[in-house]
Amino acid sequence: MRKYLKRPKVGMEVELFTLDNTGTPVPAVDRLIKNCPVQKRQYAIQREYAKHLLEIGAFPTIQVRNLALSFLENLEAVAETAEELDLLLYPLGTYPGKFTSEVRRDYSYVTKEKVIGEPFKNIAPKVAGFHFHYGLPRGILNRSTYELRMTKNSGAREAFLSEYNFLIAADPALTTFMQSSPFFEGRLLGKDSRTLLYRDMKTKVNDEIIRGIYREERTFGRIPRYANTTADLNFLVEKRRSSWEALMKDVGMSYKKISLRKNPLDLYWGPVRINKLGTLEQRGMDMNEPKYVVGMAILLRHILRQINKMELKVKASDVGAYKPFKLEGDTIHIAPFSKVKNDLQYKSAVDGLEDKEILNYCRSFYRLSKKFIKHDRSLALKAIKNMLKTKRTKSDMVIRAAKRKGYSGDSELPQEVAAEIAIKYSKKFITEIEKTKSDIKNISLDD
Repeated sequence: MRKYLKRPKVGMEVELFTLDNTGTPVPAVDRLIKNCPVQKRQYAIQREYAKHLLEIGAFPTIQVRNLALSFLENLEAVAETAEELDLLLYPLGTYPGKFTSEVRRDYSYVTKEKVIGEPFKNIAPKVAGFHFHYGLPRGILNRSTYELRMTKNSGAREAFLSEYNFLIAADPALTTFMQSSPFFEGRLLGKDSRTLLYRDMKTKVNDEIIRGIYREERTFGRIPRYANTTADLNFLVEKRRSSWEALMKDVGMSYKKISLRKNPLDLYWGPVRINKLGTLEQRGMDMNEPKYVVGMAILLRHILRQINKMELKVKASDVGAYKPFKLEGDTIHIAPFSKVKNDLQYKSAVDGLEDKEILNYCRSFYRLSKKFIKHDRSLALKAIKNMLKTKRTKSDMVIRAAKRKGYSGDSELPQEVAAEIAIKYSKKFITEIEKTKSDIKNISLDD
């Protein structure tokens, strides 16, 4: 065992919908930011592409307890301001019903509209996610060129690649645990509509072919392959940059203008990326209630910290195909990439815990997590343990709420039912913030 390569900072960001008191999304973010004192805090509140979506985060810290409390305080401040303005904050991955979006005309957004086309305009304003950040080992990212260094420090290099590959392999489990978006535009697409729509995926729902935003431009939105070297990742970054430049040229736009605003690392919107801030970013999960968001951040931080601390290796293997996340000596076995990409991410998004293989995959992930978190009463494991016991995620609860209102399961969700569901979870959101703060103070985070 050795000392940490460094004590990595942890960060998180979430996206929320602003609703009026009838439960309908409204473009109220600018008004909310103007009136909210939290806007003065760094990383606290940001505008998004759609004027009904805002991003809330907290300044990255080493101690996960401090991050969680700061994050929840920011959420609380924004929620209180929303209440004063007669607004609601909706905390799930998609709004269940239909609504019209009003979007911003920033150059980077206009570029994506022209390059990606209608899928971006139709989908991107209507999904909300949770992004988890974990600091890169020291010396990996060149802050001047934003290239990954082929460092001579083999420990730092191996830790970085293991963390990166682990987050990719974990994606089907993470998206299952965090799924909250069964409905999109009134249609039940699967347990995780956001994942189906925001990647390069293609699936069939009730005889209709559903294509994700990046189906035609997969380089920018698919789940990334495992990496063997930092050179592989530098190659991908440059490939995306040159491809984006060519696509902009095809639609009559100049890359020079956007290059002054965007770092090449920004030109990827899939579930796992290297962020220009110097972090590994898992951005594939649905937004969800505070206890799930904070719990998942704690859990991921503990596992990644152990990979960094104990020199655990992450290895794709045949063992990982049938015993995923098996810890054997100093090696965590993960499923082959083809299994994750072509099989598991689809089963997670469409069926969630109803699928036996996904249930087993998630149970295996939970068993690995327990090795690094001493108390299964901790906030990180409590919610997951309950999900696995009941075989129900937040998406299952949303579907059940709809059926209690008379939804048949094979028709379009009535707009009034969508609004009732949205109001229910928006009002619950306020009490969940307080409850999660209390849990953090009373339950061990094993920090």
